[in-house]
Amino acid sequence: MNHDRVQAVSGKLFVREQAMARVEWNEMLEEIRDGLRLTFKELVDALVDKLTPRPDGTKKKLVGVDRLLEFLDTFTKKDVADDEQLRTLVEEVRGFRARRESVSVTRDGRCRRNGRRGRDG
Repeated sequence: MNHDRVQAVSGKLFVREQAMARVEWNEMLEEIRDGLRLTFKELVDALVDKLTPRPDGTKKKLVGVDRLLEFLDTFTKKDVADDEQLRTLVEEVRGFRARRESVSVTRDGRCRRNGRRGRDG
């Protein structure tokens, strides 16, 4: 009979510990998700600030872009929480980046497509 009691207690203990571990895991995933979202927001906010001219109209020096590019390049590996909303935003910024690489801005502020003429229809 003692053996049956031990198995019953052991089973209940296992179920309880498994539930506690699941709660802890979900909390960790939320913290990771929130941290990635905050980091992304800060990087984008910093970029927007650098791209916004000063009140007198002069342009600011563009620095810190490397951190955003690194975030974009490594996001897939860091997305352990499978954050669909943030993944969508990251993909949108990656799309901007891809389009930006095919367009350059001339000194007078006009855009010019890189590559051969007539390529984009």
